Amino acid sequence: MRERHPINKKYTVEELRTIMATEGYVLLSKEYINRYFKLKIQCPRGHIYSTTRPCWQKGCRCPKCHELSNFGPGSSAWKGGVVARNIPIYDTYHHKISYCELTRRCPEEPALLQVQCRKCKAWFTPTRYQVENRICALERNPSHSGAENNFYCSTECKQKCPVYRKIRHIASKPKNQNVVYTNQELRIWSLEVRCRADYKCEICHEPATEAHHILPKKSNGFFALDPDNGVALCKHCHHHVVHTGQCSALEIAASPCAS
Repeated sequence: MRERHPINKKYTVEELRTIMATEGYVLLSKEYINRYFKLKIQCPRGHIYSTTRPCWQKGCRCPKCHELSNFGPGSSAWKGGVVARNIPIYDTYHHKISYCELTRRCPEEPALLQVQCRKCKAWFTPTRYQVENRICALERNPSHSGAENNFYCSTECKQKCPVYRKIRHIASKPKNQNVVYTNQELRIWSLEVRCRADYKCEICHEPATEAHHILPKKSNGFFALDPDNGVALCKHCHHHVVHTGQCSALEIAASPCAS
C-alpha cells in the first residue's frame, strides 16, 4: 500500500527524490519551485514523463505504463493490436456480414477476416473501418444512407466497378413519384409468401426469413404485391443463390445497353 504524504507540506527536491525512489521511480529534475512546477520523472520501465507534485501524491503514475496495462499485450482485452493495426477479427465480424458477403479466414493469419473484392473477386483483408462501414450500410444506418460501402481490394477496382457511387443517384430521386405500393404492403406481401411456403426456404428448406420478387419490383411495380411473384428464402440463399450472377436494378441503371 502506498504511503500517503501531506499535500500542503513544503518539500525539497531531495525529499521528493527519496519518496519517489521507494516505488522505483527516479526524479530527473534538479530543482523544485512550487506545487505547479512540472517534475521530470522516469518510471521503473524506463518511460520518462512529466507531472506535478500534487498529481503524484494523488496516485498519478506513468501514463505509458497505464496504457500498456489496460490496452497492451498484458491486458485481458488484448487481441494482437487490432485497433492499432486497423484489422478485423474473423470471430468478431464474420457472422455480421456472411449472409451477403463471401468470407473466410486469412490463410497466413487465421484469426483475421478476409472478403472478396466486389469487382475482381480477389480475396483480401479489409480494414476494420471498411468492415464497420459495410455493416452500417447493410443495417441501413441513417448516417450512411446513399452509400453501400462495398469491399474493393484497390482504388482501381473501385473506380472501374459499374455500381460504385451510383446508389446516390437512385437514393436522391424525387419523393413525389407515384408508387403503387407502400412499405407496410410489402411487409404483408412478404408474410403471405412465407406463410404459403410454411415458413421454409424453397431452396434449402431452412427457416425462411425473407421473400424475393421473381420479377423485380422496381421494373415491374404492377406485380410487386402479387404473392405469385414471390418466393420464400432464407437469408443465405437470398444473397448467395438467387442474386448470384444476376444484374440488379442498380447495375442495369449504371450500365445501360448501347442499343
